[in-house]
Parts: sequence; C-alpha cells; structure tokens
Amino acid sequence: MDYQPNYYTDTLKSEGDYQPLSGPAETETLIIGGGLAGLSVAASLAERGDKSFILLEAGRIAYNASGRNGGQVLPGFSLDGMTLTKKVGLAAAQRLFAATLDAQRLIKRRVAEHVMPISLPSGFVQLAWWDKPLELHEYVVFHNRHYGTDY
Repeated sequence: MDYQPNYYTDTLKSEGDYQPLSGPAETETLIIGGGLAGLSVAASLAERGDKSFILLEAGRIAYNASGRNGGQVLPGFSLDGMTLTKKVGLAAAQRLFAATLDAQRLIKRRVAEHVMPISLPSGFVQLAWWDKPLELHEYVVFHNRHYGTDY
C-alpha cells in the first residue's frame, strides 16, 4: 500500500521500523487506527509517560484522510457557530470552540518540542460568494461577539 505522492511523502525522512503484532497481546490501552485521532491519542499517552499502549493500523500510518489533507489546523467545526449554537446552546458551543483553540495550541507545542521541520503560519483565507449581505453581516457580528473571532 503506497502513499499518494505529495509534499509530505516527498519530504518523509523515515517511516520508522514498527513490527506488526504477532500473536496474543495484553495492554491497558488499545488504539485502533493510525490516523490523526489515533496518533494524537498515542502522542498524549506517551507525553504522560504511558508507553504501554498498542496502536493497531491495518494499512499505513496516516494513509487515508489524515495523509491527504492540506496540513491545515483550523479552529471550529464543519458547522458554523450559529448552527452549532442552535444545536447545543451558546455555553456548550463556546466550550467546544475553545477546545478547538486548545487543540491548535497543543499541535503548535508538539511541533516545537519535537523540532518538526514544518511551517505553521497563522491565519487562513476563506473565500465564498455570499449573495445576502445582511445575512453575512449578522454571521460576522455573531461570531465575533460570541466566539472572539475577528472576521
């Protein structure tokens, strides 16, 4: 199973030498999947000194969606803040949004601590055609007021 050619595979230093699981094994923590979520759990456990976990990946590490993203670490969710607020309430939505900001800080810290040779510029540009200027204004004001954004 080969990775699709991209910048990340072209600059990959080493894939590591990890042996496949053979035979029965016991562990306190079993992580299924070597994608972004599974690797994040493994990194968090290792940072806490717990290296007794087993990570199982059927294919290659970060092969599927984790291996084919644009390397973006954006705050928020696929739902915009207004929709999220309607679903879970303002206080819960603000806590969820804050958690995504915490995740961004965690990733930046890990990049710095592990001296990863990558660039993490701040900011992003979101291009969209919005045919309703009053609705757009309401969206921007809502997000800036309730989520601390600066749209």
